[in-house]
Parts: sequence; C-alpha cells; structure tokens
Amino acid sequence: MTTFPHISIVIPTYNAPEDVQRCLLSLAAVTYPSWDILIVDQSDDTRTQNVVEGLVSRIPQVRYRHRRTKGTCHARNVGLAETRGDIIGFLDHDCTVEPDWLMKVADVLDRHPQAAHIFGDVRTPDGSPEWGIEGWTPTVKTAQEFEASTIGSMHNRLTLPHLTSMGAHMFVRREAAQCVGFFDVHFGPGSRFPSSEDGDYTYRTLRSGYSVVRTPAIWVAHHGFRDYQSGAAARHLRTYQYSTGAWHMKVLRLGDPFALAWILKELWKNLQYVQPQHLIRRRGPTGLSHVAIYVLGLVGSFQLRVDRRSQLYAARTLQSNTEKRVASGTELKDSIHVHG
Repeated sequence: MTTFPHISIVIPTYNAPEDVQRCLLSLAAVTYPSWDILIVDQSDDTRTQNVVEGLVSRIPQVRYRHRRTKGTCHARNVGLAETRGDIIGFLDHDCTVEPDWLMKVADVLDRHPQAAHIFGDVRTPDGSPEWGIEGWTPTVKTAQEFEASTIGSMHNRLTLPHLTSMGAHMFVRREAAQCVGFFDVHFGPGSRFPSSEDGDYTYRTLRSGYSVVRTPAIWVAHHGFRDYQSGAAARHLRTYQYSTGAWHMKVLRLGDPFALAWILKELWKNLQYVQPQHLIRRRGPTGLSHVAIYVLGLVGSFQLRVDRRSQLYAARTLQSNTEKRVASGTELKDSIHVHG
C-alpha cells in the first residue's frame, strides 16, 4: 500500500511572473493528501508576488518568500531550511505538472525506500522534439527506472555524471539533506558557474553513501525554449560546458581520482567536434570552442577554494562568521533540524 509522506515543493524564480502563473495553475489541479508549496522569489519588482497572492484562494498551500540574494541555489537552500516536508521537491518555474504528479512520486518513493534523490523526466510541453528548426528545449529522458549508488561500484564511480539528471525536477529526502547539507551557491543560474548544481549535489549525496533514482514514471513539461536567433540556445550550451568543467575540477580537487577519468572522457568527447580541415584552411567553424569552454571551466575552478569538510566552493577570503558556517554546512543542518 502506498504511503503519503508530506512533500514540500520549492520553486525558485526571478523576474518571471508569467512562468510562475502557468506553473501554479498546473499545481492547483494536483491531488495529494499532504503537501505545500514555497515560492522563493528573487525578482526586482512585485509582479510575481502579485501573481502568487492572486492565486492563494485556489492554492491555499502556497507560501511566498522574497529574497534579495540572487541565484537558484540560494533559493533552494531557503527551501531546504524553511519547509517541513519529509520530502522536498525542487521544481523550476517554467515547468508544469499533471494532476496525479505527486501520487506517482509517492509510488516511486515506496518502490525505493532507501533512495535519497528521485529524478523524474523533463519533457517538451507539446511532445515535439527537443531540437527544432528555431531552437531547442532542454529535456531529459530515462529509458528505464533504476536506482544506483557508488558503494562498491567502480563502474558507477567512473560514469557518475550519467547518474545525475536535471535539478528542474528532483526530490530529496530530508534525512539525506541533513547529512549532505547546502546546495553549492557557486553553481546554478545566477551564479559564477550557471549550471551543474544538480550534478554537484548528486555527487555529494552519492559520496555520503546514499543512492539516487532516475525514473520515467514521473515527468514535468518544460516551457524553457531557447531560440537560435537571439543566441539563447548557444549561451545555454556554453554555460553548461563551462560549469561542467568547474564541477569536474572541484571533484578532482576534493581528492577523488575518478574525476580525472571524467575530465579525460569529456575532453575526448569535445574533441570529436573539432574539424581539422577548417583549422588548416582557417575558414569555417573549427569546433575548438567546445574544448576551450570546458577547459576554461576547469581553470575557473581555481578562482575559488574548496572546503573539504563541506565539499562546497568558498571565496578565497571569508568575510564573516555567517559565511564560515555556510562553508562548513552547519547552518543548513541546524536550520533543517529546527524547521523539520
């Protein structure tokens, strides 16, 4: 028989009231016995707040929190500290869900009682291909549900980046979050490395001895279309490559030798894009940008130091006791203990 743990949904947002409205309207149709929603708004105006307040009568379980500090991971950390659910779900503001979404999440949780993370699929909203004539929509599809850990598995440690998925649609058990700690605020949209926050958090979870699940049984529709003409698609791909390099180097600096295999594999993959004939003729695209951007991410890692205790990036010079607590991870654990 399926059990129904309390699920807290955390939605970070920044200057996107239309996306928040569409997301909340889909959540208004969700049927689940015990859940709540926290909107963490980092917008520069009150439009998103007005949207949330206008929908409270339809979604009484929604709460609104405004923060001046920018960054998706800052917002997710607020969610970790200020929600009460046994399960914390992270949903991007440009996603929509089906009415039975959380009921299916509960089924997956029952099937995998030891898993710390659940990653669901992220699909295009109309079933169209991810890549189109005018642009692309970031998606992720899992062929078959699986649970994986790195304990005793050299193969999983060598291929760990393939065990991660999109943080736009993920669920975390509070018990595991108490151990793993904060998201690294130097990763994710609005930060120095605007991606790879999901991979970094999953790596730290696996390193703590937990397992993660990827499943096609739950999914959300992603409305985050990036067009070619404005350069949005290319910028997204560049930030992904850059952030991936910074994440891989961070893991290597933490003393994990398997990260060297990730780096070599990524370099080899990117070298496949190089077109030697264009290099020789000095005409046309060379494909070197794929390699160069990833290498820049590897090098960019050294702009920050790595705190080995918390496994977080930290500024070279910490300015306050608060920053020291964040770097050590103790502030999150205390907050989760109090609010959980």
